[in-house]
Amino acid sequence: MTIKEMRMVVYILITGFMFMPLFSCANHDLHSNEDYVGLKKASVSSERQRPDNLILSKKKSSRRESSTTGPLDISIEEAILLALDNNQAFRVERLDPQIRQTFEMQERAAFDPTLSAEYSISRESEATGETPLSKIKETDAEVEISEFLPTGTQVKLEISTDLTDPYTSGDQNSIRGGISITQALLRGFGLKVNLANLRQARLDTLASQYELRGFAESLVAEVEKTCWDYTLAQRRIAIFTDSLRLAEDQLWETQERIKIGKLA
Repeated sequence: MTIKEMRMVVYILITGFMFMPLFSCANHDLHSNEDYVGLKKASVSSERQRPDNLILSKKKSSRRESSTTGPLDISIEEAILLALDNNQAFRVERLDPQIRQTFEMQERAAFDPTLSAEYSISRESEATGETPLSKIKETDAEVEISEFLPTGTQVKLEISTDLTDPYTSGDQNSIRGGISITQALLRGFGLKVNLANLRQARLDTLASQYELRGFAESLVAEVEKTCWDYTLAQRRIAIFTDSLRLAEDQLWETQERIKIGKLA
């Protein structure tokens, strides 16, 4: 390939890439910012702060014990974080929005521009006496960019060039360019029809994210309720223990009063 041919092919490719952003700007409602939801960091206000004495054991500690035996000395917030990290059902639910987004990307890919390039060289060999002679007869290069717009419009840009070997048939070079626009009038006309699948995929993604948020909130509420029940059970055990100690003290006092003769 000669330097002139290489320059011509590079010129065609650069021209094709320059028109690609123009096609992409015609896509309506393809990259709009949807109100996607997900797991957000909980902001705890001053009114909802837990008191320091509400812990899962007698002593609050921010560090976990190194030994695997025995209960963990953690707070309610730490218990929620552990539940979110180790719950297998929640791990599975977190994958569903990502799977839904892949279907959304597939529906959006229908409106992506496509680029195709073709380069061909035709050779002609002739023999003069005992010495064969090979020469390039013609070189063709073609670049095509097409895109289907959400409005039902098919846009196609085509640029081609023909280079002829000047040593065989003279310097005859030609460059052709053309653009074609096809608009659907009945079937496939309008944004509502062409964007229906994409919008449905976005709604499915949004629904899966709301379901994930609901599952997370339900899991957090269940863990928090369990922690409160555990704290309440500890308080009840402490009350029963104090009552038993008081009853034992009263029994000992009564027995001592009987021994010294104050009571019959």
